[in-house]
Amino acid sequence: MKTLLIFLSIFTYLSAHNCEDRFFNINSSEKTELSDFLSEIINYCSLNLVVDETTQKKLYKISSEIHIVDKKLDEVLQIVLAENNLFYTLNDDILKVGYVKTETFSLDYISSIRSGNSKTDISIGSDSDDGKSSVGSTIETNSEFDFWDNLKKEISQLLERPEDEFKSVEPIINKKAGLITISGTLKQLKRVEEYLERIQHRLFKQVLIDVNILSVSLKKSAQTGINWDSFYNSLQADGTKVVTSSSISQIISFLKKNGNVKSISNPKIVAINNQPALISVGNEYFYKLNSSETRESSSTSSTIIKDSSVIKSIFAGILLDITAEISDNDKITISVNPSISEATDINFLNTEKTIPPDLTKKQLSTVITVKNGEKAIIGGLITKAQIEKEDSVPLLSHLPLFGKIFLSKEKSFLSEELVIVITPKILD
Repeated sequence: MKTLLIFLSIFTYLSAHNCEDRFFNINSSEKTELSDFLSEIINYCSLNLVVDETTQKKLYKISSEIHIVDKKLDEVLQIVLAENNLFYTLNDDILKVGYVKTETFSLDYISSIRSGNSKTDISIGSDSDDGKSSVGSTIETNSEFDFWDNLKKEISQLLERPEDEFKSVEPIINKKAGLITISGTLKQLKRVEEYLERIQHRLFKQVLIDVNILSVSLKKSAQTGINWDSFYNSLQADGTKVVTSSSISQIISFLKKNGNVKSISNPKIVAINNQPALISVGNEYFYKLNSSETRESSSTSSTIIKDSSVIKSIFAGILLDITAEISDNDKITISVNPSISEATDINFLNTEKTIPPDLTKKQLSTVITVKNGEKAIIGGLITKAQIEKEDSVPLLSHLPLFGKIFLSKEKSFLSEELVIVITPKILD
């Protein structure tokens, strides 16, 4: 009866004709059960209350002091119910209050798993009745990103905080439709909703990645590689070592001081924020691997020889794995993994290919941060090749026995450094 008198004294300030447009002033002198509070509200405003059994138990458990000044009915319910982790809807004269709700969110994203694979596989084997044997080597780099599986785990963590009384079931995700269905309390669903909005904002930023791949045939004075300090020192005097969007010609001019420069490729690719972009420039070498199988036939006491062959391929060239992450202040963090592989025997290209070629491989990995439109330069990937130069006197060098007198051969080494210039630009 004490609670009833408290609310009656409050409501004497109000007109009973229209609760929704009136202002409430509520002040309880002690903690009040939410069930009592709702009873006074529905009686005064002539509302119909709908609650389930679980919610009814929560209303009796929750008690709080209520102090509200000049608030409309919807604001009063928001303060008292929503702040106590309860849902409510008010339609006409029906007030529905709930503790757990099932809601479906939408998020547009591809349903497939993004994966990148770079593999050099050289193996020679044979089959027999006793089993399989093989000799060879494998160099493999994999990157895989399952967006929906990761999202499901992250949402489950958001729904399982220690302070949550209600233990939510695992979210239901329809990858094809981009729908996420979750059951939880008001605070749990609010956390998930804010997280999905954050993902939507960050994930769908796009970046244009402009890549210039240059090769520099180094002079004798630069056989150990390009001295980049002299390049950076020629830039801005403040020492920031920034390469602006207008300096690609400046980079090439500098490289020409170190040797002959040629452009290998200039690919451009658009990628979603924090998603890998794969660029490959090179050749696929095919070779035929022959094998034979010998079996002894017990019925005929004869030897059966079965020959077979399979066509395989191996990649040699430049493989570039780039992932760009856009921050809130429009800075771009780039993860770059360039790799160079090439056949060691140049005669392999001119012979019948029955075995895989020997490959040399050079790779590095780095993470750098640049501003929008700035350039990141990667160097230091140096390859060396032996060159044989032949000088001869026409006709005389082909004479029998004495021809070698008029023929000279000189071996030298050519050093080439690969330079990769990456320019990321955020697309609005």
